[in-house]
Amino acid sequence: MNPKDRIILEHLPLVKAIAIRVRGNLLPNVDLDDLVQAGVLGLIDAEVKFKPERKVHFPTYANHRIKGAILDSLRQLDRASRDLRRRQKAIAAASHELAVILQRTPTECEIADKLGIDMERWHGIMLDLTTVGMMSASEQTPEHDDSPAQDIPCSPSSSSG
Repeated sequence: MNPKDRIILEHLPLVKAIAIRVRGNLLPNVDLDDLVQAGVLGLIDAEVKFKPERKVHFPTYANHRIKGAILDSLRQLDRASRDLRRRQKAIAAASHELAVILQRTPTECEIADKLGIDMERWHGIMLDLTTVGMMSASEQTPEHDDSPAQDIPCSPSSSSG
């Protein structure tokens, strides 16, 4: 066995450990084997590009390359843009803040007003979020209310936002 193969085999447990750590922050539908596979590619890349003269330990260098390869593979699988993810977080934060203030689930109109967007834009964002699977219809429905929040009409002044 050549030294390069030996280095890769010795560090395979590092790949699995990193993949398990990354998967802990993801939805359960992400397959650990897929993360490990991406991590192995990162490990191979680390072995090829490693320069011992830089006085960095190989495991430290490989750790960054492995994690980077795993995260890159997840980004390629993600159907949502960073901008859409940012909007999702803003909606969640505004919704939570309004729920605390109002002591009830806020309406779509109230959330849109809080975000400074009109209802046409709101519905476009909701469609985008639903299309890429970032928000299901059940997430848009208040948990302890008989009617969905989106069925509550906006006042004329707030729908032009």
